[in-house]
Amino acid sequence: MTDWANDDAFRSAPLAAAVRHGRDAVVRVLLDRGANPEAKDTSGYTAVMVAVVTGQLDLVSMLLDAGADIEATNDGRLTPLLLCMVADQDDVARHLIDRGANVDAKDSGGHTPLIWAALRRNSAMVRLLLERGADASARESRGMTALSTCRNDECRAVLRRVEPLQRWHRRRLLALWRR
Repeated sequence: MTDWANDDAFRSAPLAAAVRHGRDAVVRVLLDRGANPEAKDTSGYTAVMVAVVTGQLDLVSMLLDAGADIEATNDGRLTPLLLCMVADQDDVARHLIDRGANVDAKDSGGHTPLIWAALRRNSAMVRLLLERGADASARESRGMTALSTCRNDECRAVLRRVEPLQRWHRRRLLALWRR
């Protein structure tokens, strides 16, 4: 007998399909009936990844509340936060960061969210990632940092001011650790 909540004839996850089509009620029913929020479609995407790429913040929250892994990776080792950077989903990215997403996760090419934000010329996201402790010195597989991949002056200016921010963050972590 087929487990309708977790598989279909096309070998993709019905939960991801419901998310892809923005069917909040169907997603809720599938989750209530035991659908696995970690089931992957044929591209290696979980339902939360599909919600991220399509910018469906409510569904991202629903899926995370149901136990979806905030650090799950697809075939290219992209996490939901990395997908936000690629898809320019800033609101979803903020939400994932607030929920504890790893700001230094790396995809298969070694790109971090900070490097992706710099590549996408997203200075607001560069600033947020740095404020949340992203490592500006992280290098992708070819040895490039966020600063060396940055494509506009505003991002460069933010990244050049990173050292004081990162020192502040390290002091904050040390103070928390001492408590």
